Amino acid sequence: MVNKLNKKEGGRVAIKVDISQAYDTMSWDFLQAVMDRFGFSQRWINMIMAILKFVKLSILVNGGPEGFISMERGLRQGDPLSPLLFALAEDSLSRGLNKLWDLGLAAPFTKAKGVPCPSHLLYVEDVFIFSSGDGNNIRNIVRLLERYQSSSGQITNKDKSKLLAGGMH
Repeated sequence: MVNKLNKKEGGRVAIKVDISQAYDTMSWDFLQAVMDRFGFSQRWINMIMAILKFVKLSILVNGGPEGFISMERGLRQGDPLSPLLFALAEDSLSRGLNKLWDLGLAAPFTKAKGVPCPSHLLYVEDVFIFSSGDGNNIRNIVRLLERYQSSSGQITNKDKSKLLAGGMH
């Protein structure tokens, strides 16, 4: 698809990226680095990391607990801190996308006169990116998504992700 877009001029694309098991795959090292970059105190970061790391899970076998398992990554569903920590981590993706626009490595939709157009929207398990249809733009966005995936532990579900192209000449 990217190769076809490279041969065409103009147009717009909307990219829907589906993140598989978004909470379960979050890298703690990545989360720690994000909090550090945001300027959280080391004491605060250590407290949050202790909350994440010192949890043991037990499996029920025949109605009784059987041993313990330590978690190595992920955020717990239902924990009131999890959405906040996840939002901090996803903000790094948002900043990366904004940097692509600022450096001219990707271009957002050309907007109609007087109509605001977002460059991207982030939800827990979905990321929507709106860009011009130039092949280089798409490649730069894909590279950024690959770097985010590699460092954050997030896994893209390629079967549920979509690239929608329109207005190609």
